[in-house]
Amino acid sequence: MRFSPDLLVLAHDLPEVALAVEVKASIADPAAAEAQLRHYMADRRCHVALIVTPTTSWIYAENSAGEIERVGDFSTAVLLGRPSIPTDGRGLLQAVRGWLEGLAEGRSTLSTRPEVRQPMVRHLLPAVADGRVVAGGPHQSAA
Repeated sequence: MRFSPDLLVLAHDLPEVALAVEVKASIADPAAAEAQLRHYMADRRCHVALIVTPTTSWIYAENSAGEIERVGDFSTAVLLGRPSIPTDGRGLLQAVRGWLEGLAEGRSTLSTRPEVRQPMVRHLLPAVADGRVVAGGPHQSAA
């Protein structure tokens, strides 16, 4: 079965994937999830991606040499700026989508923690700014 992220942020005026987001209540094999996301990024020429679980989120970005690297891992509650994070797949997916839509529309606030803020400003905000958040692949449950 072909991998498709749960959420995509498309560029404002183009059908270009600016950000790919995989949202999972749990990940049995983190290395495999990362490999799938990296392959998707390379295949779709997507420069920024996220993997989000209820506890941890990872940001991936393409560097100047064209290589995809993990540029940060954070507490999901800190990244999303929420005191608590849903642990079920559907609730987590809705929380992440709402947060991304807020970033795109300038409604969400950024973390004040420098270790979180810097990768957000450098990688996430340019990818999300004025973008359109849409559902990616099949996601009846983000388990």
